[in-house]
Amino acid sequence: MFHSRSKHIDIRYHWIREVLDRKELKIEKIHTDLNWSDMMTKSMPTKKVEDCCQGAGVVMLGLI
Repeated sequence: MFHSRSKHIDIRYHWIREVLDRKELKIEKIHTDLNWSDMMTKSMPTKKVEDCCQGAGVVMLGLI
């Protein structure tokens, strides 16, 4: 299971491989237009921030 190049990685960090092998978790790529977490990691135009907030369920209290 371990390759000589990954010997430095502690065994407890290999849990993700085991979880994926058991099909308990599925990893998918999310296009940036649908990735609402982008608002926390990138500088974006106002429209994109508004779309991300709406998608993530964030509400501006001053607008309620």
